[in-house]
Amino acid sequence: VNVQPGTPTSFFVPDLNKFINAFGIDCNCINQFSDYRLVTDGRNANRVSERDLSGFFQVDFNTYLLGRPFRGNIGVRVANTDVAATGSVGGAGNGVIGVVVTANNNYTDVLPSTNLVWTFSPDFLIRFAASKVIARPQLSSLTPGTTAFPTGLPANGSAPAITVGNPALKPFRADNFDLSFERYFGKNGLISVAFFLKNLANFPQQTAGEV
Repeated sequence: VNVQPGTPTSFFVPDLNKFINAFGIDCNCINQFSDYRLVTDGRNANRVSERDLSGFFQVDFNTYLLGRPFRGNIGVRVANTDVAATGSVGGAGNGVIGVVVTANNNYTDVLPSTNLVWTFSPDFLIRFAASKVIARPQLSSLTPGTTAFPTGLPANGSAPAITVGNPALKPFRADNFDLSFERYFGKNGLISVAFFLKNLANFPQQTAGEV
């Protein structure tokens, strides 16, 4: 078959039997690789579970303001987050499990929001929105375990690089405000000017240091 130059015509295929022998993936067991007691590499002996429970209340309205149509909604959401994490500190290869660390974290956020639209004229709208929002940390950032690998040859005296998560991380939190002025014309025309303000109250970050 003639193909364009640069088109891949071959690819690597792993030896499935060797893969099975190395990792035991045909064990027909459940969660083997998330159980710190059964993992092949103790440095990966980490497990995080998160339970999110929330409820909300919202009121919609459609009325008049200064004789012009005025609509929108106002509501609040309450979100509870419960984190349970287990990790291995100082684990190694060949199934060597380090010190098993467990940690729990629980927090509740009250998240109000409102969306307002005032029809100043049939073809001119003013919109306003305000809300308090959260974004939970990634599960990989919540593990209390450590992973380590060398940064150079021992002869050079280099120390290993160690990564560790933090189950006590708070979520990303922000207060959002949006205001827009929209002028509609023709069948599909729109001219809009929008302003926004976002106040970040919490911003989890990954930091690096020497030990």
